[in-house]
Amino acid sequence: MNAGRNASLTPAGASAFTTNAIHSQRYDVSLGLLSFELDFWGRVASLSAAAKASYLSTEAAQRAFRLSLVAEVANAYLTLLELGERAQLTAETARTRAEYRELTLRRRDVGVAGDLEFLQADGAYQAAVAERANLERQQAAAGNLLDVLIGQPVAQMKDLPAALSLAEQGIEPDLIAGLPAEVLLQRPDVLAAEQKLIAANANIGAARAAFLPRITLTGSVGTASRTLAGLFDAGSDAWSFQPALTQPLFDAGRNSSNLDVAEARKVIAVAEYEKTIQQAFREVADLLNAREKLAEQLAAQEANAQAQSQLLKLVEARYRAGIANHLELLDAQRESFTAQQGAVQVRRLALSNAAQLYKALAGQGAQ
Repeated sequence: MNAGRNASLTPAGASAFTTNAIHSQRYDVSLGLLSFELDFWGRVASLSAAAKASYLSTEAAQRAFRLSLVAEVANAYLTLLELGERAQLTAETARTRAEYRELTLRRRDVGVAGDLEFLQADGAYQAAVAERANLERQQAAAGNLLDVLIGQPVAQMKDLPAALSLAEQGIEPDLIAGLPAEVLLQRPDVLAAEQKLIAANANIGAARAAFLPRITLTGSVGTASRTLAGLFDAGSDAWSFQPALTQPLFDAGRNSSNLDVAEARKVIAVAEYEKTIQQAFREVADLLNAREKLAEQLAAQEANAQAQSQLLKLVEARYRAGIANHLELLDAQRESFTAQQGAVQVRRLALSNAAQLYKALAGQGAQ
């Protein structure tokens, strides 16, 4: 919709038809009904394809961000569980070592044990207390990180299922069974790189079409009058139709430069697409290998923790019976504590690996 007023004054003697000054004015109201380019060479279609591909690449990038956020939340939650379980194990260890510290103190008072044994027991107890404080600090930080990732405190979220331990979480063994390698082409980062390549290729088509003639059609209808009052009177109808042919002859190399830039960007997009696919394969291969080795490590670590726990019970019984010395007891406690802590850490790593594999496979294969 266009509205306008044109006024002009021609001084006396400047007109070839009269010696008087000429004052004229015109009022126009028009509606543009036609503005169209005949796309013989595909320039407009290429620009449209490039714009669509650019939008799709942005949408794929948004999807990639959502997948990354899901994986980050899962990892933060698993880390919170790990630190909670390790802090609980440390608290139990500190309580047990406090009991043996008290026992050693009584044995020293009656002359059965010396200062050396008491200092060893006290040092082991204090080390457990320090480790518990360290883990509780890390647990609080992990909880704050999880609150930030989900946008609200976890404690205020309602209708959440009861939290499971790491051992109860379980790892789906058939997460990737039967999935073809082509599933990696559905990763958001691969799709985004592919759409950028499509957009770069379409921009080449538009840059080439800029060398060819352009035909545009423009039309409008409205009213025109010499006075504002008569603008909508009968007989004031006006229309215009303006076809135009544009042929670039000399542009100082602008079109050639635009074409060179478009072709260079396509080469870059091809390289980025290949790099993204290679990175996707490498990431999945690393995660699959880590998945297998972490399963082996977890089985061995849990067996070690169980063996060390049984050994500690035997040494404790021998110590109370006066057969084992205090140094053997400290070694057994330390080995059992380390094995249990290691089992919790490896279990969390295995679960985090499953979360990262979910992200790497673009959410495919997980039920």
